[in-house]
Amino acid sequence: MEYIEKVVEQLSNETLHSLKEMRKAKDSNERKTQAEIVHLLCQSMSSLISSTAAMMSEVHDFNDEDEDFEDEDEDFEDEDEDKF
Repeated sequence: MEYIEKVVEQLSNETLHSLKEMRKAKDSNERKTQAEIVHLLCQSMSSLISSTAAMMSEVHDFNDEDEDFEDEDEDFEDEDEDKF
């Protein structure tokens, strides 16, 4: 998780740097280039965050299912013992 935080921080820093460069640019072609860079950096950050959220969701759901499954087994075993 620490690696992901570093990547997001670096993407944020690069985005801010590109925005500053875009503000300084006087030529419309330079501004357009910087705007494209900012757009791609933002897309990269969005993809990374979405992927991380999806992975975390899968891990969380998997753990919840295991806990529920274990609880159901324990209840089922208790019911069987009462019958005999």
